[in-house]
Amino acid sequence: MKSQSAKRTFSLALLAAVPASLAVAGALVYRRYRRDIRAARARISSGSKLANTPSGLIEYADVGTGSPVFVIHGAGGGFDQGLEFAQPLIDAGFRIIAPSRFGYLRTPLPKDASPMAQADAHASLLDVLRLEKVAVVGISAGAVQLGRQAIVAATGSAASELLDVFNLVDAVVDVHDERNEWRSLSSTIHLLEGAAIGLGIPTGGGVAVHPDGEIEPLRQPAHEFLFDGSRLTHSLLCPREDD
Repeated sequence: MKSQSAKRTFSLALLAAVPASLAVAGALVYRRYRRDIRAARARISSGSKLANTPSGLIEYADVGTGSPVFVIHGAGGGFDQGLEFAQPLIDAGFRIIAPSRFGYLRTPLPKDASPMAQADAHASLLDVLRLEKVAVVGISAGAVQLGRQAIVAATGSAASELLDVFNLVDAVVDVHDERNEWRSLSSTIHLLEGAAIGLGIPTGGGVAVHPDGEIEPLRQPAHEFLFDGSRLTHSLLCPREDD
């Protein structure tokens, strides 16, 4: 039988090994972090241009030669996120114009960084590029900006308020809120009493809005909220079977 001293020595050695293993794991995580940071810096250090517009300097990427598609990124990146998202469109022969929104990467943050000022900036960039007609794609927060109004948290309150945005899509657009069962969107449409419809786009899903106003869900069902004057209705818009 081992002595109590031997048992104590083993226990102390085991406790000492735990911080050592954590140090090794920490070193591996740090190495991966540094690798990812280098890759991210390499990705955004080239491939974009700066346009001098009436709205100020705007960074953008312009890739491809086909029909133009204007891609507005979300909160997770600048022009690089737009290009990454649009790679299938580039492969299919489309021309992708992907700007960095106000405050992202090399696009400065102006004093007026409101959604309407951002919409003017996008229009100014298209004017500089001499593009009169483009298809527009919004990613995450970029999709929310394409609607009539956006739902934002009220300052110092748990409530929400509406902010005027680009008004390219005749709906209040919300994204990624399926876990909360679209509570903010449904309550907003109810309060608007039929003045607008609500369009919820789940994570991994998408929506194409055609020139005639037709809403086409992509990959996953979209959620439509309507107020008919007396009650709120919630419908699922399902993708076509060949999507």
